[in-house]
Amino acid sequence: MISFDSVTKNYGSLKIFENLSLKIPEGKTLILGKNGSGKTTLLDMIYGLRRADRGRIRVYGFYPDTSPETVRSKISYIPSIGNFPGMLKVRDVLEYISSYDSDNHISEYAEHLGVSNLLNRMVINLSSGETQILKILIGISLERRGLLLDEPLSYLDRSKRFRFVELVRRSKLDLIWTTHEEDPILPDFDQVIIIKKKSPGESSIVRLRKDPRFAYVLTTHNLEESKHILIRAGVDYAFNNGQIVIYNGIENVINELIGLSASLRKVILEE
Repeated sequence: MISFDSVTKNYGSLKIFENLSLKIPEGKTLILGKNGSGKTTLLDMIYGLRRADRGRIRVYGFYPDTSPETVRSKISYIPSIGNFPGMLKVRDVLEYISSYDSDNHISEYAEHLGVSNLLNRMVINLSSGETQILKILIGISLERRGLLLDEPLSYLDRSKRFRFVELVRRSKLDLIWTTHEEDPILPDFDQVIIIKKKSPGESSIVRLRKDPRFAYVLTTHNLEESKHILIRAGVDYAFNNGQIVIYNGIENVINELIGLSASLRKVILEE
C-alpha cells in the first residue's frame, strides 16, 4: 500500500525522521505517538502536502511528490485542522466536493452519524465538533481506496464518537488512523506503528507491530459492580493492582461500564 524508502524529514534544526524505511500494508493501521512525534508529518507526506528532504514515498505505486493528484484519487484525508468558507452552508461545501464524485453517499453518511440537521447550517456557525464532523463527511464520502485520519475523534461528543467508530469498523477501506492515546472505543487494527521521540533534538524512532493484541484497563470506584457486569456478560478479565484488565468482549459492556463513571484505557499488549 505505502512504502517509505530512506526518508529524511526535518524542519530546520528540528529533526523528525532520519533515514526512515517502512512498509505499511493494506488494512487498518493505527499510528500511536505523543504530540510532536511526527504523526501528522507522516500523513502530510503520504498525501503530498509536505515533501521529504531525502528518500522516496510510494502510495499505491505512485509518488506523492511528483504525482499528488493521482495519489489523491486513491486516498482521502481527514486532517486535524481545516478551514472552510464561513458564508457557505454545509450542504454547499459537500455538494461542491461531490461534484467530483457523482457516486458519493453524503446524505447516507450524515444520517448514520446523526447529523442530517447540520446540512442547512452556515459553516461560520459550526462548533469545533460540528466542523470536525464536516471534515469527516468530506473524507469518507469521497470513497477512495484508502483513508488517512489525523486524530479524527477530536472535539466529538460521545455519541458521535461511537457512531463514527462503528462506521470505520464496518469499512473495507485501507485506513491509517493517528492518535496520541489509546482510546477504548477505537476499532481493532491489523497493525500498529509506534512513534517515539527520546528527546526534542533526536529523530523519531518508528516501529511496526503486526497483528497487535489489545487489552482494556478499567479503573473505577465501583469494582464489585463492574466485576458483576463483566461476569454476567462472560467477558475475559483479570484483577491486578486495583485495576481490572479486560481482554475481550469489551464491546458488549462498554456503555454499562462508562455509566459507572469508570475510566477505560486501551493498551497494546507486549509481545
